[in-house]
Amino acid sequence: MADTGKQPARVPRTREQVVDEILKRVLRMAIGSPPDPPADGQSAGGKGAGSGIVYLEQLAAELLSENKAMLLNSDVLERALMDRLSMGGADDAGGAGGAGGAGGESPLEYAVGSYGRALEEGRKVANMKDQEKLKMVLHALECAKDLLISYAGLSLQHPDMFPSPARPRSHGRSSPLTDFIAGEPPALLLAAAGGPGGMGVGTGVGEAPGSRLPVGFLAQLVQRFEGDELDAIMHPVFTDISSRVLPISLLGPFQGPLSALTWLLSFPALARCFVQHPNFNPATTVGRVLERSSLLGPFLHISIIPDPVLRNGVPDPSQQLFSKPSERRKAELSSSFVAVRSASRQLQAGLQEVLRVLLKTAHTRDKVLEYLAALIRTNVNRAALQIDAAHMASHGMFVNLGSLLLKLCEPFLDPSGSKADRIDPAYVLQSSGRLDFSKLTAIHATSDEVSSWVDQRNLARQQSFLQAQHHREHEELQRLQATAAGATAQGEGGGGGGGGGAGLAGPVQSGGGGGSSPFDGSPAKAGRAGSAGAGSSGGGGGGGGGGGGERFGFICECFFMTARVLNLGLLRVFQDLSHIHQRMGRDDREAVRVLEAMRGPGEPADLEQRIAQHQARVDQVKEYTLCHEAALQDPELLQEAVRFYHLMVVWLVRFVGGFHLPLPAPAPKDWASMPEHFVDDAIETLMLASRLPHALDGLRLDEFMSFIVMFMGSPLYIKNPYLRAKMVKVLQLWMPSHSPTPTVAASMASLFEGHPLAMRHLTPNLIKLYVDVEFTGGHSAFYDKFNTRFEIADLLEYLWDVPSHRAAWIHMSEAECTGFYLRYVSLLINDSIYLLDEALEKIPKLKEEEAVMADKDEWLKLPADERQTREQQYQRDQSIVRSDLQLANANVRMIQYSTTEIVKPFLLPEMVERVASMLNYFLLQLVGPKRKALRVSNPEKYEFHPKKLLSQIVNIYANLAKHDTDHRFAEAVSADGRSYREEAFPEAATVIGAHGLLPGDVVQEFMALAGHARAAAAEAMDIEAQLDDIPNDFLDPIQCTLMRDPVTLPSGNVVDRPVILRHLLSDPKDPFTRAHLTAEMLEPNTELKARIDAFLAQHKAKRQQ
Repeated sequence: MADTGKQPARVPRTREQVVDEILKRVLRMAIGSPPDPPADGQSAGGKGAGSGIVYLEQLAAELLSENKAMLLNSDVLERALMDRLSMGGADDAGGAGGAGGAGGESPLEYAVGSYGRALEEGRKVANMKDQEKLKMVLHALECAKDLLISYAGLSLQHPDMFPSPARPRSHGRSSPLTDFIAGEPPALLLAAAGGPGGMGVGTGVGEAPGSRLPVGFLAQLVQRFEGDELDAIMHPVFTDISSRVLPISLLGPFQGPLSALTWLLSFPALARCFVQHPNFNPATTVGRVLERSSLLGPFLHISIIPDPVLRNGVPDPSQQLFSKPSERRKAELSSSFVAVRSASRQLQAGLQEVLRVLLKTAHTRDKVLEYLAALIRTNVNRAALQIDAAHMASHGMFVNLGSLLLKLCEPFLDPSGSKADRIDPAYVLQSSGRLDFSKLTAIHATSDEVSSWVDQRNLARQQSFLQAQHHREHEELQRLQATAAGATAQGEGGGGGGGGGAGLAGPVQSGGGGGSSPFDGSPAKAGRAGSAGAGSSGGGGGGGGGGGGERFGFICECFFMTARVLNLGLLRVFQDLSHIHQRMGRDDREAVRVLEAMRGPGEPADLEQRIAQHQARVDQVKEYTLCHEAALQDPELLQEAVRFYHLMVVWLVRFVGGFHLPLPAPAPKDWASMPEHFVDDAIETLMLASRLPHALDGLRLDEFMSFIVMFMGSPLYIKNPYLRAKMVKVLQLWMPSHSPTPTVAASMASLFEGHPLAMRHLTPNLIKLYVDVEFTGGHSAFYDKFNTRFEIADLLEYLWDVPSHRAAWIHMSEAECTGFYLRYVSLLINDSIYLLDEALEKIPKLKEEEAVMADKDEWLKLPADERQTREQQYQRDQSIVRSDLQLANANVRMIQYSTTEIVKPFLLPEMVERVASMLNYFLLQLVGPKRKALRVSNPEKYEFHPKKLLSQIVNIYANLAKHDTDHRFAEAVSADGRSYREEAFPEAATVIGAHGLLPGDVVQEFMALAGHARAAAAEAMDIEAQLDDIPNDFLDPIQCTLMRDPVTLPSGNVVDRPVILRHLLSDPKDPFTRAHLTAEMLEPNTELKARIDAFLAQHKAKRQQ
């Protein structure tokens, strides 16, 4: 019979059969026995061996005995799945994870694969016309998914519940669920990573990058097992994800684990599960252990900053980006900086999302705050002079943590906003809170704390410093009280700085802890016990979050935790970077330069090897430096820090009533109790940001200026003189002449020249600080004061040309002519004498050494080691001379321009002789017989400008001579037996005229002074010739000169008033007993003065006869 080509008619399937067929495809199993293979050995319709279908013969027999159809349906699914899973992985059963073949599938792989196929089948039947059939199918699929989730969870809780194929343990995995959530292990990811931050992982069918879970699987798993069972399932996953990050560097594929963690925490139940993990905040007192073992620690550790303990992961970022820096082009280094910052921002954005999710609810928020507090508590010794890296968390972790907290603070950083009002000073004073502030140095420190600033090796220096400090504070207190008594009720307005404080003028409130956002919440209850004392704007006392009692709101806790983290992290790393710049590698760089100069005849055999060794160390330090700079010199990070400290200074100023002067006396307790590092860190951050282009773009600086002006000159409010000296550095960096662009220069000029508070008080406070830094007490104080005074001189020179600042300067000189300003003049002269004397003494020695080095033949005959030693000493002396002359030039310039308007203090009896002797000495050095010894080749490299210096000295003579109506200055010039030379004056005038250095009228004034001095010298010689029988009690016991104004000290000793006043300018003690002494304690000795006057009159009469 011929073949007609027609297919036999298909028998319609029942709804039950449709459900059975769909479940077979989903679950890869069937009820019954496998069919016999065909005779030709080929697969028969996908059934039997090799088809991927597992046949449940035992269940078929059971159903047959129960007279039930051998079809898969909702009623038999649970029994079918139990049988299927109890059989273990089928040889050819493939899952979604591709785990088929000889190894078979694990229960979890089977459940995940089946769940995914259920989703796919559900999509296929969505358009089925038979609604009853569709309903049956969807119900069966839902039942299947529910059971798959249940068995997946049970298999994760009880791994031995079902047989599973034996496999090697996956790298770094304690839960089989981890690979489905986070993708492949780090070892594979690292091999696949194509570059900085490369993922090497595609997005699977799941809900997060790298996840291979079907959509809805995890959500259903979480819902099914929420509670203790969920902890048992997910805690190992969190452990795995955290462990996977440990070997990954900033350039590695950290995004995979971080994305997985972020996705998991998007489930509220998993967020709760995460913070309940034993290792979320493990119990330890060691910061390094907390970093290594806490779940978030490995994420926070990822950084470009080198870590000597845990290293920085693979690939090594410092080697890839900054190795052999001397061989890298600037553009290449800039590209590396961009790569570092891009990867860092990806990391911090992911971690920020993690924290944002965890801070949503009260329970998880409290756990996060406790974790942050634990990080701070276990790492308080990061503030020590030497960090124990083995016990303290890494720099990278704390820099990352600081960046994250700054982001959290953003919603309340506007000082005028209502949220900032919730920052409560009582948080610092509480005794049972999460953080302990009691051991931190306070702004207004105790005597013991002040002693810690000074040289511990010198007890006498400590005692001297403390006495000077107390004396200075007493003076300041008297000045403030006197000023306050004469001030108006409103005080002086703060100009640009006044507006910001208004937003914090009201009472401080703390937010509640139960809102949906950490930035919401009602004000805390008033009346806390243990308030900050009188004048406190805060609420009251009570414990913090960790110790019972009233709880502080999130804003309050976040603010203070951020301040502590920045102090221990960002600011500490800034300090280390500064140390690196100043010292590390300096000796090696110098050694390379000196050794390279030794090349030539007679060079050591190992010279090149030694150069290479030193150069390698130089490169190593440079690489280390570049890693730090890449992390820290980020304008975005610094802008965030500056905004935070803007809020800090505005918040602190509200304790003293806002941005205005005078300050209340004494300092309010709230102010005095705050940690000193709050202010120190604000100033340090401004210093760093001011050095980087664009870091201050768009930021308000007027209130920072107000803050600096108010407290820079007040030891009553900030005892630490080093901290007040740092404020000067900030102002110097802001000077228009130091600005990187004309636009910035104009902005800074407006800040200095249009700020009302600065125009009245900046110059006087700079002069006060010039005096105060004389008494710092540290072992390097002698040199530190010169650096600070140079910065002050730089600022004062600029401010002198601003009319409002010059007026304030002149006003202070008149008001404090015999007081503070006179002390400033005395120190200015002392410094000038010392610095110029030191420099001019070394210049001839440098000249001699240059002559020796210039004779190459003779120089190369010297032994190599001797040449190296002499070269190093020459470089050191050259550096000292350059520094001394730079500082001395600034001081002489300051005397020169200021004496065009301010003369009286220089002509006072106790000062005029000192001024005259200084000028005479330098005039003699510059035009006297030894001046040829100062002629060196290229004097500019030493900052030595003899013609300019001479013109300034002559100008000072002329400025003072204009106002020397009683010729007191001329007499002092001629009375200087050490340096006065009559012939020096015409010689100086000749040099000035020959080079046209000064106008003619100045030279005429100078020569007129020379004439008065010559006449005074002649008269003094006549008087001295006749005063050969001066009674001993007429002589000053300190200088052995005839007293003109004798005074009696409290000790009973009699001295000449100008002599003792000059002594008190630098040492406020009785020179005979070392007891405290002030000018007010001097008693005029009228009886002795009458006898001296009579003695002089008698000799004058004899001379006129």
